[in-house]
Amino acid sequence: MGSIFKKATGIVTDNGNVYECYNLKENPFPLNPFLNQESTDKRYNGDIYEASVRDIEEMQVEESFLKVPQSNPSHIRVGYILDTSYVGRGNGKSSFAINLIKRINNSYCLDITNEANKCFGLYLTPDTSGRTRSFSNLLDIWAEAIFNAKVIDYALASLRVDAIVNIMPDKLDESELENESALIESLNNLEWYNKKNIYYDDIHAYLVKNNDFYNKISSSNPLRKRYSNTYSKVNFKIITSVNIQAYYQELKKDSEKIDFIFNDMVYLFLASGFNGAYIIVDDFERIPDFQSDRQKRDFALEIRRNFFDGTSANARIGFYNLLLMLHAGVPRLIEKAWSESGMEQRSSISPSSAVPHIIYFNVSSI
Repeated sequence: MGSIFKKATGIVTDNGNVYECYNLKENPFPLNPFLNQESTDKRYNGDIYEASVRDIEEMQVEESFLKVPQSNPSHIRVGYILDTSYVGRGNGKSSFAINLIKRINNSYCLDITNEANKCFGLYLTPDTSGRTRSFSNLLDIWAEAIFNAKVIDYALASLRVDAIVNIMPDKLDESELENESALIESLNNLEWYNKKNIYYDDIHAYLVKNNDFYNKISSSNPLRKRYSNTYSKVNFKIITSVNIQAYYQELKKDSEKIDFIFNDMVYLFLASGFNGAYIIVDDFERIPDFQSDRQKRDFALEIRRNFFDGTSANARIGFYNLLLMLHAGVPRLIEKAWSESGMEQRSSISPSSAVPHIIYFNVSSI
């Protein structure tokens, strides 16, 4: 007998909206425990979030990390948000991390710190298949997060508006300064410069003369190149994050990627008025889960080198503040690598007493 004569044994019934009695149109909870901050569905991008549930953890992050002046040489450079539950996923760490990043980026910490810090936040998630097993792979995700956050265009706009205000203030209308988002877009748009008869040679010369941090960016980086040799609109160009992203994608050596993240980007952000950044790595266990003992140790060594003991700008001043989101069993997974690499002495993963660089993420009682 053909399938045309058969019916499914599981009969579908229409009982109306089963969530209506709860004043809901649909199930507000995701079908799986993974979040994606780029999703437009609020069930998956962290928008369904009640901040008061994690008041204690948020306050601890503020006091130990956000409110500590970046100018304080003892500020915490590497910390952990450690889940205390062994029951698995669904405790809300990812939602907490994403909403913490949103709060940081709302005013770049200026409101939280009474303008002591101007810091942006980045949310990183290692690949589930194990492709993020090396430090270089993590830097690729890190760079992508920088580009997606549009913070480079913000930084470039900040540098350019400072130059214009100082050397040609008549080029800016009062109304343009009132709409920050529109101004940032204009300052990264060639047509706006052509319309204003502004040439980047003048801005470049001002930055070279007046901004020490800008001058420390590698000469091979597009940021440091002059974009026209004459005062001709035909030859005029302007750099944006698109050009810088293309430059990063051409980098092949690990040392080049490290220099880009921990030197060039640090100097760019310092030049534009930022004094730090918070980098949250969610589901960190996806990295050591796929590493050999040697790879774990090498990875930990890279963290130590680039955050504490190396020669990069970041190692010297601690621009980036790294926060690793850990499931309850992860410390045991990496404690040997932390010990062998010296990271245990820099940022202990298994302290014998309470320490400010570990925020314990307890099971919610609500």
